[in-house]
This record gives sequence, C-alpha cells and structure tokens, in this order.
Amino acid sequence: MIERKTKLFVNIAFLAGIFISAIGLFIGIGKKTADAAPYLSDGTYTCSYAIGDTSSIGETMIGQNIDDKVKVEVKNGVYYLSVSYKTSAGMTDLALGFSGNVGKMQRTSGDKTTITYTLSKKRAEGKLPFSVYVSAMDRRTSFSITPDLSSAIKISDTIEDIGERPAEFVPVIATSAGAEYGAQSGSGHYFIIPPATATIGEEDCEVKISVTVNGEEASVSDGRFMIERAGKYILTYRAESDKYKTSEGNNTFSELAVTVNASAEASDLARFSYEDKVPEGLSLLVGLADENSLLFAKASEALKDISVKFSVFTVEIIDGGKAVDKLDEAVAIDLKADLSIDRTKAEAYRLTDDGKLEKLSVKGAGRYVRAEIDGSGTYIVLEPGVPFKMPRWAYAVIIEACVLIVGVACFFIFRARRKKGLTEKRGEEDPEIKEDKKETEK
Repeated sequence: MIERKTKLFVNIAFLAGIFISAIGLFIGIGKKTADAAPYLSDGTYTCSYAIGDTSSIGETMIGQNIDDKVKVEVKNGVYYLSVSYKTSAGMTDLALGFSGNVGKMQRTSGDKTTITYTLSKKRAEGKLPFSVYVSAMDRRTSFSITPDLSSAIKISDTIEDIGERPAEFVPVIATSAGAEYGAQSGSGHYFIIPPATATIGEEDCEVKISVTVNGEEASVSDGRFMIERAGKYILTYRAESDKYKTSEGNNTFSELAVTVNASAEASDLARFSYEDKVPEGLSLLVGLADENSLLFAKASEALKDISVKFSVFTVEIIDGGKAVDKLDEAVAIDLKADLSIDRTKAEAYRLTDDGKLEKLSVKGAGRYVRAEIDGSGTYIVLEPGVPFKMPRWAYAVIIEACVLIVGVACFFIFRARRKKGLTEKRGEEDPEIKEDKKETEK
C-alpha cells in the first residue's frame, strides 16, 4: 500500500511539473536577463536584435521585412539607432511606442524606409516597443525589438553626416487641425487656424505659427489668414524647449505642417448637399486628420470596438470669416469617404470633446456619405466591423486544458500498465485477455 501511494505521489508531482513548465513558458518564467552592455565609444556599429511580443503578425514576417541588423551610431554618449524596413511588403508607418515624442529622422529610398531614433544608452539596450500598419490586415499591430549591444561590431569611427539630429525628446504638439484641407479662394474667404498646445514632459511650450503660400510668407491676424488666391498654403506650428538639446546644441523642437489647397472651386473633401437650402454667407472648411495625429488616435480609441476602417474629418462652418459652433437648424453635408469604405454599409458619427460618439443618420451619395450636422466639430465616416482578437487569458485556458488532457491520459496509461504489471507479477493472466480467449473458444 505504501509503495502504491509513493508511486501515486511521484506521478502527481510529475504532472504538476509539466503543468508549471507549460505555464512558465507561456508567461516567460525563468527568462534569462541579459547583462548590461558596455558603453560604446563614438562611431558606427551594427548589431543583432531579438524580436518579441508579436501580436497578430509572427516573428518570421517581421524578420523578413526588417533588416536583420540595426545600425547604432554613438556620439558624445548619445545613441542613434536606425531601423530599416521594406514598405513594399505592405508594412508602413513604423512607430516607436514610448510615451512622449522620441526624436527621430526618417528617410526613404526605393521600397526601403529607415528611421533613426535618438536614445539614451539605457533605452538603446532595452526592449523597444514598436507598432506598424499592415495593409493586408488593415490595422496596426505591435511587437518589440531588443538590440544586443554586446554583439555590436564597429564599422566606422565616425557617424553619418545627415545634418542636425534631434534631441532624445521633442515637444508634443496637440491640435484638432487636419493634415490637409481644401478651401475656396477669393475675397472674403478665410482659414480659421485651429488652436494648438505643446508639452514636453510636464512642461508647457509656446507654439508659434507661420503661413506661406506658394513659398511666400502670408499674413496671419486674429488667428486666421485670408485665402485671397488659389495655391498651396502651408500652415506650420513650431514648439521649442531648452530642456533638451539637438546634436548641434540648439533647443529641442518639433514642427507640424498643415496643407491648405485653395482653388476657385469648393473643396471636394466635403460640400453642402443642397446649396439652395444653405443660409446665405455660410461656407465649409474641412480637413482630413492624419493617421499619426492625436485627433486620429482619440478617434481610434473611441472606435476600437466598432471599426478599423474610418476617416476623421474636422468640419468648420464659416460665417463672415468666423467659425460657427452651433447652427439654428441642421444642414446636410456630403463627406468624401475613403475608397476602402463600403458606401452601402457606411455610418457616420460626431466625436465630442470628451471622446464620446454621437451617431448620425446617413445615406449614400455616390462617392460621398451624406449626413446632417448642426455645427462645427469632428466627424467620422466608417465601415463597421473589427477583426476578432483572442484575449491573452484564453490562450492560458487552452494551455491549461491541453496540460490537463495530457495529464489525465498519462494517468490512465500508467494505471493500465501498473495493473498489467501486477497481474503478470502474480502469474495471472490479464482478465480482459482471459475473457477474449473464452469468447474465441465458444
């Protein structure tokens, strides 16, 4: 009896070991922590890296599209890490996911894009969280890269001359402005400049505004500028801080450029649906939000359970050169939806200042989606639907179930073999075999 209990405890311990090992592999228990890499002297290096934290795309796909080595340049203790990837494979808009705005420079040659990030040594040798847009999935997905600085091979005593390099951190500019606007030119037509703020950490930064039209400086007054003639107007927001310095010792800065395409005709981004029903003197100023903007990120968060296909518009209703927050009566406007959005399934929402969604009644209008609005604001046109993503806890449940099944199977196999062994030890024939023989003799 004692021997049977001992063997039972041994088998339970064995199964428990399997279970703990499986869970340990899943959550990374016992993962070896790399020693801190030595400081690198000034110069240019190449080094290997490890890929981790892959979500919807696998390590193989990432490895096939990102260069197998990262370039690390060092000058005066500052690390400049360059990641190169192929955009032809449907991966675009690579972004480093640290909070705050990390200084970077981007260059594209053919189908390859290289982004150089300014980092401290501590960050350069740690796990770098990235996200990238995958066109085949029509959404962003995340992964991480951990450079192995201990494997760095020096290839030059100097760094590449690509001009002034940004500081490790740059100001974050926040504005509701779209990346691109369409506007009608002519006397009395104004562009109302959306306000902007900037911060670096907890410090507020002053935002300066400048405007050029076809390369010439334009006059800005009372938060607006007149669109007197057709052409390309470039509105630039610039913020600086002396908290960090660039490679040339200047204050860290960031700039945000907004394009306003003005023509004698009204913008094709949006239009009043029924011109004859629009009060005299009203006009539309419509912008399309950039996918890298804070406004787009705010919309994306609000829509995370609704859609991954959407366009974000900033709509200003102008009356006498000033924006109208609220109209006495709603008007119908046509918003030019992205070509990827199915017009027969399209929906429209208003995004409030506090990130809430207000659904609007809509109908198709050719390449446009028609909706009724009662004032200026942020509007979204989308196609409903989000891809299924299994939660992490579900994987843990599956692993536990698999381990349990294997454990139960092992238990019954062991039990059957032990029973057979005891029978043979007593010189007896297995009861099941004995029964089969009786049936055969009959």
